[in-house]
Formats: sequence, structure tokens, C-alpha cells
Amino acid sequence: MSDGSISGPGSVLVKGRIITGYTKITKTVVVDGAPAGPQGYYCNGPCSTSSSVPNYAPKIERCTLGSMAFTATKPVAVPKTGIGFVDAMTTSTPAVTGFRMVGRYLDNSGLTLEFENDAVILDCGKAHAKSPYVVENEPAGFVVRVQNGGGAFPLSVAPDNTLRGSGATSVNGKLVASIRGDIVNFTPHSENCNVDTFSARSKRNTMPASSGPIPAAPPDNSSMAASAVTPVAHPASGAASVAAADRAADRVTDQRVAFRVLLGSSFSGTNPLAGQTVFVMRKPIGSVLRELGVSVPANAGPGEAMKSLQTLCHSPQGCTSAVQGMSRYYVTATKLDASGRATLSAHTEAGTYFFFAIVPNSGGSLVWDIAANLAAGDNQVMFSTENAQEIH
Repeated sequence: MSDGSISGPGSVLVKGRIITGYTKITKTVVVDGAPAGPQGYYCNGPCSTSSSVPNYAPKIERCTLGSMAFTATKPVAVPKTGIGFVDAMTTSTPAVTGFRMVGRYLDNSGLTLEFENDAVILDCGKAHAKSPYVVENEPAGFVVRVQNGGGAFPLSVAPDNTLRGSGATSVNGKLVASIRGDIVNFTPHSENCNVDTFSARSKRNTMPASSGPIPAAPPDNSSMAASAVTPVAHPASGAASVAAADRAADRVTDQRVAFRVLLGSSFSGTNPLAGQTVFVMRKPIGSVLRELGVSVPANAGPGEAMKSLQTLCHSPQGCTSAVQGMSRYYVTATKLDASGRATLSAHTEAGTYFFFAIVPNSGGSLVWDIAANLAAGDNQVMFSTENAQEIH
């Protein structure tokens, strides 16, 4: 609607799960078939631990989705990496309310679009630029209008999850020219790319497929002005699609467990992690940087991986795209307290997670990338000098 509000379909059924109780799980260290504690053994911690795991049952509730008013945007703090030359290139931006695009899209000409809440990152060769965009509802379907300074262009949102455009655009970016401490100097760099059909290239993208016809590419409009987002409600696309979505949701939900992660640190003297941020990812930092185009040697540790990023930042190519892409790999982030501790609680997939942190140190930085196999219940991750790597 013109005032930024959205209107729902009315009464709907919401399918989910509720906690019906808890199961107590006790883990005991056993030696020769008997508990280790009473035998006087030291278990490098408690010889017996207990945790409560919630029990879930299906639940369906009926709710009314009516008119929803526009909510003013709030500023969002961008998590800091602890790397001076990286943090100097990141800024905080306010959240944008309304219908937004999510994920990475790539066309055959090499132009890549990485949609975020407030803007879209355009990658064309070595040129990278961040531009605002709006999503409009037109008679033929949704259209994403990218307000690129080198030539704005529209993209129609097709039912097969592709974005369809035409023409060409110039991406006016900048490369890192020099770095002195936290001072980063840039040099302008521009390249031209065709605007064609973009396919989804990430695990999370915006639109699910529907049975509607694929709209034609909208007419080019390089001089278009920014317009307001007009969110609308979509009708259901059929019982078969709903049932398939329910089955997919059930498969994801069944793999999730409730667990806590107790983050701690142990240092002699001043704790370098006090008040610092820890980032949680599903891949090691070396793999993340490789996927972002950084040349990281095979089997490189976290220190060598970050050194490779630093080298890229000093090169004519620059590291802007890689640095901006790191955030999409973060599962979550948390700030440690003054004693270097924090607790994370989640209901999500168990498995291997990587706890990444980098903090300034005398003459360089300390880097951690700790792999932890998280399971239901309580888990512990401990940071120390022994499991850190130092870079200069």
C-alpha cells in the first residue's frame, strides 16, 4: 500500500512445534565399567554432567493476518572483525523495512549481484559497487530496480527464481591503493558488464517457484528515480506446493536440536579476548576466503588464511568484495564479556561449527578458528594462547 503497510489474507493456520516437556540426559565418565569420580580419577572437568533436552510435539494454531503498519527503521551495528584495515572498510547502515531480495545471483556475462537488506553489491570483473534497490509490484509481476550510479536497470522476478534484464551497465568501484594502519586509501576503478538473466547461486534466495508464466524483461530505464517499496500479499500457489513446503519444513525441523555453547578463555595476565567478538561459521575461515576469491594455500591454518587476505588487500585488485562477502557466512556472532566469556543458546542443526576470532596483538594479531562438534545439551569452547595462531 502507498503508506508502506501490508494487508494479509485474514485467518490462516500456522503449523509448528511446541515444547511438551524435558528429558534429562546424564553423561558419566566410566573406567573399567564403573563411574570414574568415586574411583578418584581426574576427568579434566566434572566426571558427570547433566543437561535437559526439550521434547517437541506438532502444534497448529489459527491466527489472523490483517493489516500491518509500517515500522520505522532502526540502525544496525555491523559486527567488527578486529582487523583494523578490514573494519575501516565497513560501516553501519539502518535496516530497510519492506519487501527485500536475499542471496547471490549470477549471469552468463560475469556480473554478480549480492542482495542485502539495504543494498545490492555489484561485482563486474575487478569493479565492485554497492547500490540501493527497490522492489515494485507491477501487473506482470515483481520488478527489482537497481539504482546503480553507472546505469540503473530493472530486473523482472521470474517464477523459476531467475532475475531477467537487458542492456548493459557500468560498475564504478574502487580498489585498495595503500594501507597504513587503520587508514585505507582507494583508487577509482570501472568496468562494463551486460545485464542478462541472473540465476540464484546461494543457499538462501528470495522467491520460491510458482506455476505462473515467466514475465518478459521489463523495458530498460536507465534514468529511473528511486521509488517506494510497495509490499503486497501473495495468494497461495496450490495445495501441492503447500504440502511440499510443509514436508521440507518438517525435514529441516527434525534435524534441529536444542543446545548451549559456553564460550570461555584462559590466559595468563591480560585477557586479549575481553570485550571482543567471536563469529560462528559452518566452514573454516580458509575455506570461506577461498570461496570469496582469496588465494589461500591448501591446508593453510587460520593465521596463514588471514595473511592471504591481508596480501590481497595490499594488491591492486583489492579485497573489498571478499571483506563484504564474509558476513554472509556468519551463523551468528557474540561479544565476550570482560572476563572473556559468553553463552550461546540455539535450536538448530547439530554438527561441526567454527568459532573464529581475531584480535590485535603486539606487532600483529592473534587468530582463532576452533572447530567444535556441537551436540544437544551443553557444549564448551575454550580460547587460549595454545589454540591461537599469530600473524604479523
